[in-house]
Amino acid sequence: MKKFVASVGAISLVSLGLLSSNPALAATASDSEMTSMRTRVAEMEATLASMSQQDGRPAQANSSWSKYIRMSGGINVDTKLAGTIGYNDDDYNSKDGGGPFASGDAHKTSGRFTGENVKRFGINDAYFNIDADVTNWVSARVGVTYESVSTNYTMGKSALDTSSAFHVDQAYATISDFDKEPYYLRAGLQYVDFGSYELHPITKSMVQEMTELNDVAVQIGMLDLSGINASAFFLETGLNKVDEEGTDSDVTRNRNQINWGITASYHGDMRDTAAYNLELGYLDNMVDVEGFQRFIATADKTSYLNKVPELYMGAGVTSGPFSVKASYVTALRSFNEDDAVPVEFMDGEAAKPSAGRLEAGYTFKYFNNRDNTLGVSYDRSWEASPLGLPKDRYSVSYKVGLYQNTDFILQWDHDNDYGTNKLVGSTTFFPQYASGRHYNVVTARLAVNFG
Repeated sequence: MKKFVASVGAISLVSLGLLSSNPALAATASDSEMTSMRTRVAEMEATLASMSQQDGRPAQANSSWSKYIRMSGGINVDTKLAGTIGYNDDDYNSKDGGGPFASGDAHKTSGRFTGENVKRFGINDAYFNIDADVTNWVSARVGVTYESVSTNYTMGKSALDTSSAFHVDQAYATISDFDKEPYYLRAGLQYVDFGSYELHPITKSMVQEMTELNDVAVQIGMLDLSGINASAFFLETGLNKVDEEGTDSDVTRNRNQINWGITASYHGDMRDTAAYNLELGYLDNMVDVEGFQRFIATADKTSYLNKVPELYMGAGVTSGPFSVKASYVTALRSFNEDDAVPVEFMDGEAAKPSAGRLEAGYTFKYFNNRDNTLGVSYDRSWEASPLGLPKDRYSVSYKVGLYQNTDFILQWDHDNDYGTNKLVGSTTFFPQYASGRHYNVVTARLAVNFG
């Protein structure tokens, strides 16, 4: 069949060549015949091209594709300007030195916690998104990202189970038409609607580490003009669940479990002077969130005994140049102390981790009428040392718009670690945590985005 189509196409092309090169023959052919013949040849060539596809993807020629495609992206380049270490004399009898960027000794290195950059220079991150409006009802997105800051700072790696700095973190299709219906369905690799956070911060908040979930999922939701939003999502866990008496060797007899979650939020106005939002979320098993995935990778485990659900709550108010937001996430039960993935907090007791964050911002015009934002925040965690989080953190940031879509950000983080009386039970995996020390790091960022 391929040879037949190719032969007919070749004959037609030769005929067209004769018509164009022979004035007598060209004069006898009508314009409609020429148009019909060219159209037929184009159809046959398109058919041949589609038949030659070996990967099962149909060839869809569309000369106006640019009308339906949107591109966006950006790059965040971070530079650690300073990092010092303080010591708690109640826990350490001597100040044993070790520079702020000492290598090979994690507990002497600033920026060592989960969600922090440990490199002096790093890309966090470079990302590129392609969005396509396929029809009035169907749209799609493919997003790729590259980051080189450290293994402490991961971007969407849990779903792909890869340590590659360059990877796809979004690849999904959405079915919706909000002009007609308030409902939508999204399927594919995505950041599911659980928690509320900035996707590319200089330092991830403790709440973000316990809520960020990037995986292949199906999400069904509703966005209503009244301000009430709700969604439910479903995904397969990245670990195998074994029975209470099971061991890692029993994994082959136990299928992966379906994880799910629900979220609801309300966005409203107060007499046109302020806007506020309330958020509530539930996740049936926290083993899939980014912070726990890093723990899993470090512990080199592939299974767990009991699922641990978690609850997220958030609230925020914006009034003019001021904004305030509070968020809190907590496990709803303790981990099993005999779990195949041990999460121990103290003296072999199973941890019930939680974290909270309070942040405020003030935006104003300065430097030739450019946007400037001053931000302060406080993070606190409980029983979260096994997840690589400090006890609490104070942060101050300042952002100035240099040019259009180009910002410079300066941020200072002060971390206070858990005391040594809260040593992690699994010291084989995490000997550097619960140092009883405090850490300071100052980071500068150049952020450029487009689209």
